[in-house]
Amino acid sequence: MAKDRKHDANTGVSRASVPTLAATAAAAVVPKGYESYLASQLASARSDFNTSINWAFSSTCLILTVVILSDKFPNIKSLICVLILIVLALHFAFRLAKAYLNLLRWACILQDVTRITCGELLSASEKHIAEIRAELAASIEKYHLRWLSPISKRRLASAILLEFGFLYFLLIPVAVAAWILTHIPYSGTIPILLESSLAIALTETLFFIRSPYIRETRRPDNMPW
Repeated sequence: MAKDRKHDANTGVSRASVPTLAATAAAAVVPKGYESYLASQLASARSDFNTSINWAFSSTCLILTVVILSDKFPNIKSLICVLILIVLALHFAFRLAKAYLNLLRWACILQDVTRITCGELLSASEKHIAEIRAELAASIEKYHLRWLSPISKRRLASAILLEFGFLYFLLIPVAVAAWILTHIPYSGTIPILLESSLAIALTETLFFIRSPYIRETRRPDNMPW
């Protein structure tokens, strides 16, 4: 995916040429071949989105079932499995967040392309069509070349945890791990396991927070998201 580099990873376009591409987009309905590119990127983001949810659900069900139905449950091995599940759930949550942001980025651009088509079909004034083309150019610059986020961090966290259910994918194994800790004998291995899991989780979180995916910018208030 594209990132904040001197050259865009997908198109090879230099950041210095952003005004040129923006002017091209404003002068035409859409840059040549760009509409099919949008469709392929939307399909890719949708696939990543669905895969993240499916893997999170499958791994949660599988690992918890194997752990709980084990004859030796609860023991130190079951604690290890549940801690691994917590780290996996967090990983899939961040992967889902990236796929969701990509969906919104490409959808923002495609929406402006569709608005131009609708305006032409409805015989809108040239002034109105020009305004939409300017918005398309701005969307390409923000969401493709500069790779900014279409929604706030708070809105993103709410969507991932509540709308897409990752709060449950995280809370359920945490609750199981807490129950296991109260029902197994203490050993020196337990603090090492807990600290290792926490370190991995914090590292995943830090990499996501510092990634180009969540540099914030917002759409106008009339946007559905």
